[in-house]
Amino acid sequence: MDPQPKEKDKAEIIEFLTKTFHQGGLMNPVSAALATSMERKALPGEDGAREGRIAWGTISDMQLVVNIIPTKEGFKVKEHVGVKKIMISENSWDEYDIAYTTYSYGNEIVKDAASPYIFRDDGTDIIEAQGEISVDLSNAKKPKISIESNAISYGHHRLKEELHSHSVLQWIIDFVQNAFGYNKVEVLEPVSINENPSQSPETPSPESPSQPTF
Repeated sequence: MDPQPKEKDKAEIIEFLTKTFHQGGLMNPVSAALATSMERKALPGEDGAREGRIAWGTISDMQLVVNIIPTKEGFKVKEHVGVKKIMISENSWDEYDIAYTTYSYGNEIVKDAASPYIFRDDGTDIIEAQGEISVDLSNAKKPKISIESNAISYGHHRLKEELHSHSVLQWIIDFVQNAFGYNKVEVLEPVSINENPSQSPETPSPESPSQPTF
């Protein structure tokens, strides 16, 4: 992409950036994708459900590093995320073995948990993930979003059991498609899912071939 885009393309590029960076957006492709991944199918009539889904957990302690790198065609966004604590929603306390007490408050039965969290006693990450996306603005009317790398590792067995069947790759694809209405996100690298949380999340997985995803 020309470092100085043509005047006729500036409006389209500005509109695209305004839309995709709103409230973080593409600046946080990994953390935003993780946040939306902690949901399950809602039970009939379950309080708090949205579009048939309900959150079972919320990230409450997270550290992230974001790098935005200019390229000839546009820019790249690299994000590394370390999650240390997740607050488990009341609807999932039993499933995640959260200790709680119940008491009556008027005509209601109220639950109370002193520590409704998943975390490690040594303070290390329970989830470590990274991803890199590339945005090609060569065609200002149809910017192209590609996922160049992605990886995740788990430091807690319950999260591994819950999330291992999914992938950060698919979460990023879903996030981009749902947030920005993109029907196609190109995948340039395979997903990496580390079995050993002591390994770097950048270790590539030999299991998944690289392929475009629609």
